[in-house]
Amino acid sequence: MKERIERMKANETIQLVSWWTISFIIHFLILHHLNYGWKYSFIDAFTTNFLLLIFTLLLKLILKYYQSKNIISISNIAFIGSFSYIHLAISYFTISSLFKKDMSFEFGYNHDSIYRFLLIYFLLFLTFYQLWIDKFKKVQESTTQKLIEIERQLNNSELKNIQQQLQPHFLFNSLNSISALTVIKPEEARRMVHLLSDFLRGTLSREKEPLMPLSEEINYLNLYLEIEKVRFGHRLQVEFKIDEHCIKMKLPALILQPIVENAIKYGLYGQTENVTIEIKSICENNQLIVSISNPYSQELEKTSKGLGFGLSSIQRKLYLLYGQKNLLIIDKTKSQFTTKLIIPQK
Repeated sequence: MKERIERMKANETIQLVSWWTISFIIHFLILHHLNYGWKYSFIDAFTTNFLLLIFTLLLKLILKYYQSKNIISISNIAFIGSFSYIHLAISYFTISSLFKKDMSFEFGYNHDSIYRFLLIYFLLFLTFYQLWIDKFKKVQESTTQKLIEIERQLNNSELKNIQQQLQPHFLFNSLNSISALTVIKPEEARRMVHLLSDFLRGTLSREKEPLMPLSEEINYLNLYLEIEKVRFGHRLQVEFKIDEHCIKMKLPALILQPIVENAIKYGLYGQTENVTIEIKSICENNQLIVSISNPYSQELEKTSKGLGFGLSSIQRKLYLLYGQKNLLIIDKTKSQFTTKLIIPQK
C-alpha cells in the first residue's frame, strides 16, 4: 500500500511537470507567432506558467483541507476568479519590471489583459476541477479499501469460526473411543492418543496457512484415517486414486478431513460388513477436483437427523475463499454418496 501511494505521488509529479512544459512551449510559440520578440515571449511564457504551477500547488494544498460537495458553486467560482486576478497582477508586475522602458509591452499587455484573465481563469478552473476529481476518487478509493479490509477481517473471522465448528466433532468422537478402549484395549487407546496428538499438533501448525498442497493434505488425511482405523478396525477400507500431476495443486487446509469423517459416519454406522471409501483426484482446466465416495443407505438417511455433516459449512468456507457458490457438488444414488470439491488454482 505504501509503495502504491509513493508511485501515485511520483506519477502526479511527472504529470504536473509535463503539463507545465507543454503549456510553456505553447504559450511561447503563440507569443512569438504574434511578433513578440523571443526574449519577451520566453519571459512572459515562463512567468505565466511558473505562476500557474505555483497556484496549482496552492490549490492542491487548499483542497486537502477545503470541503466542497459541488464543484460548481458561487464560492468556487469567486475563489477561482480571485486566484486568476492575483495571478494576472503578479504576472504583470513581474514582467513590467523587466520591460519598464518598452512601451509596446505596456500597450500589448493592457490590450490583451482581459483575454489573459479569461485564459488563466479557464486553466485554473480546469486545474481545480481535476484536483477536486482526484480528491473525490481518492476518498472513494480509501473508503472502498476500508470496506474491503473490514469484509476481509469478517471473512477471516467466519472462516475461523467454521473451522472451530468442524474440528470438535472428530475430537469428541476420538476421545469417546479412547475412553472406551482404555478398559478393553489399553494399548490401542495409548496408540490412539499418540496419533491424535500428532494430528492436532499438525492442525495447529497449519492454522495460519489457508492453503496447502494436495500431497500434504493427503498426509494429514492418512494420519486421521489411522486414528479412525483404531476405532473401526478392518471394517474401514480407504482407496486412494490420486493423479500424480495434481499433488502440488493447493486446496484449503484440512478441508478433506470433515468430508471423510462424514463418509465414515454414514458409510459405517448401521453397517456390519467392510466398507470402502474412495478418494479420487484429477486436475483439469486449472482446477483441482477431489471426490470422496462412500456407501449410502436411504434407510439410514430416514432414521438419521440428516446427511451432510459439516457440508454446508464447507460450502460456505469455499465461497469465502474463492467467491463461488458451485465448488461443492453432492451426488446421491440408491447406494452411493459422493462429495466433489472443485478448487480453482490461483
